[in-house]
Amino acid sequence: MTPEVQDKDVQNPAEGKLELKYCEGCGALTLRATGSEGVYCRPCSLRLSQIAFKPPRSRQGGAA
Repeated sequence: MTPEVQDKDVQNPAEGKLELKYCEGCGALTLRATGSEGVYCRPCSLRLSQIAFKPPRSRQGGAA
């Protein structure tokens, strides 16, 4: 790597960089901030946020 490229990396921390990521919901190729942990594209994130997760029913009484 040349010194000019290294200087640019120091001046622009990783938060300003983007990386390619496949959505784990639909397989779309999207861009996300480097180092972020998001695994879904915006439409899949919105769809999944609307799903209500019900807690498991407690089993009262007899053995399973």
